Amino acid sequence: MLKAKDIMTKNVLIAKADTSFNDVVKVFTDSKIRHLPITNSNGILRAIISSSDVLKAIHEMDQFAINYNGFSLEKRLEVDEEMSSDVVSVVDDLEIKEVIGLMLENDVHALPVVNNNSVVGIITSNDILRAISKGEIVI
Repeated sequence: MLKAKDIMTKNVLIAKADTSFNDVVKVFTDSKIRHLPITNSNGILRAIISSSDVLKAIHEMDQFAINYNGFSLEKRLEVDEEMSSDVVSVVDDLEIKEVIGLMLENDVHALPVVNNNSVVGIITSNDILRAISKGEIVI
């Protein structure tokens, strides 16, 4: 049976909980990712922030400006104000069918993969679709 570790992204970018909102926006744009696990100072998974969380925060702000370098947010936001702290995660040996079930049940498109509470990867709906297109998951 195919497991999370077989299709997850292993070199996952991670931010600390005290990362500035502007820095998260930069990570999203520079790295072309949509989900960023957030850890505490000990590397323990604390939350996840998505590009949708970022857009929602920008939309809800009273003021924001756009300059040639990207977003210049007049109000400094910390990541922990916008992240989803009720993060659902999986272990690397969980079967893909269970991963898909958790995604659907929790209406999420990414699940951090943890080992001893430390992030070892991330599995996204795109990872699953990629595995289907390669024939690794048969539907």
